[in-house]
Parts: sequence; C-alpha cells; structure tokens
Amino acid sequence: MTLDRIGFALATGLLLVPISCRAQESPDPRPLRGPSVDSLIAVFEAEIPARIEEEGLPGASIVIVDAEGPVWSAAFGMTAKRGGAAVDDRTIFSVQSMSKTVTATGVLMAVRDGLVDLDEPIVTYLPDFTVHSRFEPHPEGVITLRHLLSHHAGFTHEAPIGNNYDPSYPSFEAYIRSISDTWLRYPVGDRYSYSNLGVDLAGYILERVSGVPFPTYIREVVLEPLGMTRSSFDWGEIRADANRAAGHANGYDRVPLEFGLIPSGAFYSTAEDIGKFIRFHMNGAQVDGRRLLPADLHGQLLAIQFRRERQESGYGLGLGRYVRRGTHFYNHNGGGFGFQSHMAWYPEWGFGLTILTNDDSNGLTGGFAFGLADRLADAALGEMTSGRPSYPDVEPDPTATPDVARLAGHYLVPSGGDIRLEVQDGILALALGGRTAPLAFTDDLEALLAMGPTRFLLRFSVDGTGRPVSMTRVNDATVLDYNGGPADPPGPDRDAWASYEGTYRYSIWGQVHVDTSLERRDGYLYFGDLRMEEHEPGLFFSTTGEALDLRADAPTWRNIRLTKID
Repeated sequence: MTLDRIGFALATGLLLVPISCRAQESPDPRPLRGPSVDSLIAVFEAEIPARIEEEGLPGASIVIVDAEGPVWSAAFGMTAKRGGAAVDDRTIFSVQSMSKTVTATGVLMAVRDGLVDLDEPIVTYLPDFTVHSRFEPHPEGVITLRHLLSHHAGFTHEAPIGNNYDPSYPSFEAYIRSISDTWLRYPVGDRYSYSNLGVDLAGYILERVSGVPFPTYIREVVLEPLGMTRSSFDWGEIRADANRAAGHANGYDRVPLEFGLIPSGAFYSTAEDIGKFIRFHMNGAQVDGRRLLPADLHGQLLAIQFRRERQESGYGLGLGRYVRRGTHFYNHNGGGFGFQSHMAWYPEWGFGLTILTNDDSNGLTGGFAFGLADRLADAALGEMTSGRPSYPDVEPDPTATPDVARLAGHYLVPSGGDIRLEVQDGILALALGGRTAPLAFTDDLEALLAMGPTRFLLRFSVDGTGRPVSMTRVNDATVLDYNGGPADPPGPDRDAWASYEGTYRYSIWGQVHVDTSLERRDGYLYFGDLRMEEHEPGLFFSTTGEALDLRADAPTWRNIRLTKID
C-alpha cells in the first residue's frame, strides 16, 4: 500500500543491519558485461518463469543496466490473470512508492530553476496549510521541503480521505486538504518516519509554484528530458493505456486503479523507462553527457538527510542509501494496490536493476520482486567483489551500570512487529525466535548486540524518571518506540474508558474487514497490542504516535474510519 521495504528486511520483528559496513575501495565503474554475467543471466532466464508459475504471479518485467545502457531485459507472464495480454517491454506497471524518487527528482529540478528552496518553510508556498501537533503550536511554520522528502516532518502515513484503505477516489486537492485534519506523530525533524503525506505535499507544492498540474510538471522537467516516453502520473493517460498491467492481490476481487496518493505512489512506467531513470542518476544526473542537475543538488538527493553520528545507512531525498556486501547502493521499493516494484543501483560497480510485478500478495519483505532483486544483486556483486563489512572500534565497558530492569520490555519496529528485551541472570538480552542474545553495554544507555558474527549498536532514550522512551538502531538511525515493560507502574485506569472498550472494525477497499480490540490492561488502554495515552477526553495517542480519535460518532485510527461492532 504505497509502502517501501527500506533496503533491508525486518523479519520476525527485527533483523538488524551491521552498525558499520564500509565500502571497500573499488575501481571506476565498468560495464556489467562478459561471459560470467551472461551465464548468471541465463540462470535467471530459466528460473523466473517457474518462479512466476509457482507463486501464481500474473506477470513481471525486469531490466539490468550499466552506465552504457541495458545489459539485460525480459518480460514474463500476462498483464492480467483473466483476459490479459502477454507482458512486453512496453507494458506499464504501477511502481507504487518508487514514485517518491521521481517526485523528489522533480523537486530538485524546481530548486534548480529557482521555483522552491529546500529549506524554506512550506507555508511560503502553501500559506493556508495547517496540521495538528501535540509538540509545537505551528509546526507548518517549521516544516520544509527537505523534511517532506526525507520523511522527517513527523507526519502519519494516512490522510482521512483518499488513503490506502479508501476505495473512493477524491480529487488530489481534496486529498491534500484533508492532511490538515491529521496529527503529527513526532516533532518536526525528530526522526525518520515514513509517510506518503509529506511527498504528496511536496508534489502539490510543485503544482502550485509551477502553475501546471503535477503530472504535467513531472512530464516536462523529468520524463521528457530523460526519454521516458512510456511513463506518467496522469490517471487519464494511465487509464487509457491499452498495454497496462492490472494489479492483483489475494482476497480481493478488484483492486482500485485510481487513488489520491499521486506524487507518493501513482507513477506508472515500464522497466525500460525505469532503467533510463537509474542510468540518469548513476551517471551523475546527466543524459547523453548533458547535466540536468548541478552536482551539489544531485548530491543532496543522494545524501542521508539529518544524518546522526555513526549513521551509515538511511534516507536521502526520496531515496534510500544502504550497504550490501561491502558496497553502498541506492534503493527504493514499492508495494500495494496489486503491485510490487524494486529499483536499485550500485554506483561503485556501475550497475542497476529494476523489477516490476503486478501482484502484491507476498508482502513487502518476501515477495518475488524483492527476493529476486537481492539474488540478482548478490550474483552480480559476487562477480566483482567479496568485500566484507568492518565494524566500529567500540567495545563493552565493564564499569557501565545500566538499569537493565527498567530497560526491559517491548520495543516496536516501525515497519511492524516488535522485539522483546528480557533480564536473564542480571543481563539484558534480546529474545527473538526462541533464541536469546545478551546486550553488552558500552555505557549506561548504549549497548552492543552480537548475533552470530555480526554486532549491532543500540542506543536507549529515557525520560526524566529513567523510564524508556525508545531504542535507536545506530547504524541507520531507526527508532523503535517503547511499548511497556515489567517495571512500569500501573496506568491511571480511568472509569470513563469503559464506554470506549469493545471491538472496532475497519475495511480495506470495502472488501476485507479487520477487527481490533480496545481494552484495559494494567491500568492502560490498549488498541490491539499498542499502549495508548489519553491526550484529551476521547483522543488517544499510541506509543508510536498514532492517533485514536473516539470523540466523534465515526471514530478513526490513523485517520482510517472505524466502526464499533460490540
């Protein structure tokens, strides 16, 4: 649902990435060509049709490129399970959240042309925009385009209308207006918090400052200069395209074509066109030797934004920067509305790839597109480097005196799931999948975690009473919010909460219903497994900053409409 799999898997709640994985010295990028590459491509050509049939996928389109052009392209399957045509190299797919990189590139073009400034408050361009916040009286006066494109504005992921769960298609303007009815999850600039809303606002700003519709602006400043002739954000063009893949998702007899999340998720393209987009960025924002973005602007798009000390992986402007097999790469994925997509390039080794599919049933971390993309990258990198990660010179401090009993408890992974820290024989340990791994503290609030041959660094934040607030994964600055533990005192257990308790239901595209209980435990109100805190009567916020609003006749959770069924 226009989400991304931010460059690495978070299996069973937590699969941490090494704190440091520095790229080894490499030669200048060279063409990804030769007998060894041909042989690995032959393996995939033979395997992919069987994989598609095994997983029940309708179709897929794949391109591998180097700086000179396409190395390999292939199309498989059908545009639809019923009544579809064969996928070919001109078939357009929804790329979902890969759209964000295209939108960010358009914003940088607008910066180049003097239309916007990355660090100007967005009210300069949208003077009527407001948003609710518990943290500051006028956050809209602080939020900038840099915050929006790097997911540091503090927004939630869904707007009240036109969101990932809403089967209706409002106007883009109506969708944007509804963002003002949302509550920020975190203070502006506090942390990376992935959100469609920020990128959609950035796209709307392009529309306002340019005086043309957002799809038109992107076509003129990005798509046409890059020769991406089979790509569009325009719903009219997309709907009318006869060679368009249809989205599929298990459990749904129909998948909406149109939705309000246009700059953040509505881009349709071919694998060939995405290959051109990759080569543009891989070649330093140049097309046929002609530079379209100044080097400093392009560098800002690629750089980790609001980087913290010792952070080596993270999000730039509409794009992730990560590490694999001793080398860094740039990446964005997408999934939802019946599609999965993957895009990545490895600048040190001069190659990139994209995989587009028209089925999202396997989820964001286990799907065909992402699994195959990782295998392709590993196979290609294996031909060029056996680089091994190195780790920081940080060691446990035997004099550290952490309050391990207070730090124990549940911490929530942003992409879903949780991890549990337990005290065992006076040592704080991670419990995961039936195994435990002890934490070795480097000071009272920082610890190393060893899992197999790999070490990870974790940093705890506490409030004035010493109660945990969050745990940060240092290498990529991902923050895991604290959701309660055995040392916490009982909650306030207010009598008024009794009227709120019960089971609440929301629907996805009006077809599938999801039920969640709201109940009291240990004096706290829990929505599912999330502990809630009351901000004002009937308005609660989870430990992840999401709003549960029970004040109106139509309650909402994360701006998704709920129905109380008992």
